[in-house]
Amino acid sequence: MTIIISSSSNGTTDFTEWYQDILPEVPGANAELCLHHIRRTLIEFCEETQSLQEIRDDIVSISGESDYTIESATPLVYDFINLISVHYDGQILQPTNEPELDSNRNEWYVLEGTPFAYYRSNLSTLRLFPIPIDDDDVIRIRFAVAPTASSTSIDTDFFKEYRSGIAAGVLARLLRMNKKPWTDLQLSAFYEGKHEEAKAQAKLATWKSYTNRSMEARPRSFGGLPGRTF
Repeated sequence: MTIIISSSSNGTTDFTEWYQDILPEVPGANAELCLHHIRRTLIEFCEETQSLQEIRDDIVSISGESDYTIESATPLVYDFINLISVHYDGQILQPTNEPELDSNRNEWYVLEGTPFAYYRSNLSTLRLFPIPIDDDDVIRIRFAVAPTASSTSIDTDFFKEYRSGIAAGVLARLLRMNKKPWTDLQLSAFYEGKHEEAKAQAKLATWKSYTNRSMEARPRSFGGLPGRTF
């Protein structure tokens, strides 16, 4: 299941809620070590599966401005990972890139109008094409996120959905540590398998959500050039 963070989300859950699932299985491991591996497991899980996503619909257009920053509404909690979709004034935009724009029209970078395409000009900047001519049109962006390196909590729905899968990943990490009182390579391999199953299910759910969204998009002609669509 893909978890969406929005204004209607059910709050967050502290990473420490995983302690009860993990610490009894690794006697002697301290809470600080456990917390470190919870955070690392969560970050890698979210980066690989893109199963934790956020929707921002509080960004509005500025006439003559093509670039907009992509970041979480809570940047101390979540890092931006990947852009999923963009809507402008209720219409889904088509992804493009500079080489494709170059091949279609000269001086496209100064063209103004109602945007129908977008691309990322750098890691955290969304660029709309053509340049908006209206103020205050809603720009709705959906993107994958992961906890930051200092996060201590995560979306509650995500916790509920992937609680056991994340716990398995943390246990796999801890149990394969060398020469610890709790070291158990056989049990580590068991939990690693459980963790990989959870990741596979999350990736499948994400892929299905991409497939469903792709059906929203409809090709449109670009620049009046025959045979070219976005």
